[in-house]
Amino acid sequence: ARPVFTRFDLQQRDRFERLRRLEPLLTAGGDAIRGRSIFYGPKVACGSCHTIGNQGGHVGPDLTAVGAVRSAHDILEAIVFPSASFVPGHEIYRVETPTDVISGVLVSRAGDAVVLITGPNGEVRIPRSQVRSLKPSPVSLMPEGLDEALTPTEFADLLAFLRSQTSRETAL
Repeated sequence: ARPVFTRFDLQQRDRFERLRRLEPLLTAGGDAIRGRSIFYGPKVACGSCHTIGNQGGHVGPDLTAVGAVRSAHDILEAIVFPSASFVPGHEIYRVETPTDVISGVLVSRAGDAVVLITGPNGEVRIPRSQVRSLKPSPVSLMPEGLDEALTPTEFADLLAFLRSQTSRETAL
C-alpha cells in the first residue's frame, strides 16, 4: 500500500503547487468584459456547456451566480481540476454496452432506455437491453487543461468574469 500512498501524496502535492502558482491570477486585475468574450469564444468554449443568464448550454452547471456561491479559489480549482467535485445533478455516469462505453450526464434511466447528455450537442439514448453496467464516473466531461489553453491574462480575465457573476438579475 505504501507505493499507492506515495503516488497519491505526490499527486496531491503537484495539484496544490499548480493551484498555488495560479492563485495570483485571482488578484491580477482581470477584465470581466474580456473574460465574457473568452467564456463564450471558441478558444475554450465554456458557454457551449454552461449557462449564464439566458445564454449558453445546459450540459454543465448554471454559472449565473457562481461568484456569489463559490469562493474565488473554488472557481479556480473547478476550472483547473474539473473532476475534483461535481455539482449535484451534473454527475457523470459511464454506461457500458456490448460494443461501446459512453459517458455523460444522466438525464433518465426510467423506462426502456438510459439517456445521457454527452456534450453540447449530444444526447444518447441507450436501450436498457444494451446496458451491461451503469456506474458513476470519476472523470468530468469538462476537459482538464483549460488553464493551459489560455494565456495568463486571458485566464485572469475569465476568472474575473466568473467572479463577477453574483446574481441572476445582474448577469453580465
